[in-house]
Amino acid sequence: MTTTLKTLRQDIGFDLGACIVGAVDSATTTSITDAELLDADESETKYARNWVKVHLTAGAETRRVRETDGYAPDTGTLAWGRAMSSTPAAAQEYEIHTLMHPDDLDTLINRGLKRCYYLEEEEITVVSGQREYDLSSITWLSRRSQVAKVLMIQGTTALKQRQLPMWWSVEEDAGVLTLHVEPISTSSGETMLLIGIRPYAVLASDATATACPEDWVRAASVLEVYQWLMRNGPAQDVERYKAARDEAAEVWYEKCRRYAPRPTFVVQLPDTGSGLPDSSVVT
Repeated sequence: MTTTLKTLRQDIGFDLGACIVGAVDSATTTSITDAELLDADESETKYARNWVKVHLTAGAETRRVRETDGYAPDTGTLAWGRAMSSTPAAAQEYEIHTLMHPDDLDTLINRGLKRCYYLEEEEITVVSGQREYDLSSITWLSRRSQVAKVLMIQGTTALKQRQLPMWWSVEEDAGVLTLHVEPISTSSGETMLLIGIRPYAVLASDATATACPEDWVRAASVLEVYQWLMRNGPAQDVERYKAARDEAAEVWYEKCRRYAPRPTFVVQLPDTGSGLPDSSVVT
């Protein structure tokens, strides 16, 4: 099961109490009207300076509600200054975001996705007698702690292969990861299997989907939101956001215990050769 960025943004906005989703009844390029927003007893400033994201046929556009005359509670109309590229059609969806620009929320959702990992396997073709293998082609590897183990694949027949442990280490130099192994003599192109933890890919558009469990990425994203608000929100709200961040962190850790992969990481001793003392050492 996958979840799109649009669904995540709306659901996380709901979790934060900061997103309202509706459908356009009628519109101009500088306003929309929805009967669901009708509330004659509501203040005209309720949606002042909130962000409205309208899902137009050619793609979504976001505008900020005018501070003065931006909301007419007796008609259910929202208005903004800069015209949209086209007039929203009836029944097209819109989102009202009260906490932050929806693009900022998308960025924080993608940061949350980077907190979530899954197990990934990469095959590496053995070169006879070679000790070092450049891992830069494995683009999801960004640090050596992501590598859990490296195995030698023995056999070529499916379901009859053996995966044998081998000595390995990963070194990082100027951001480049290199795999070190004991050299293997082969004439037929044996294969090694690198097993590591890979972060979920970021979502580039509303229609892009992730296989990350929805409640896991929602928890990670809410944590990112409160951390962002602690740094960028008004000073008088920092303590409130800090308390919310701490609560969100507890939820996040609980989801990690449920979903995060727990591979067996193999601890390797340095490659010290035969272990015999150097003849130059005086005893």
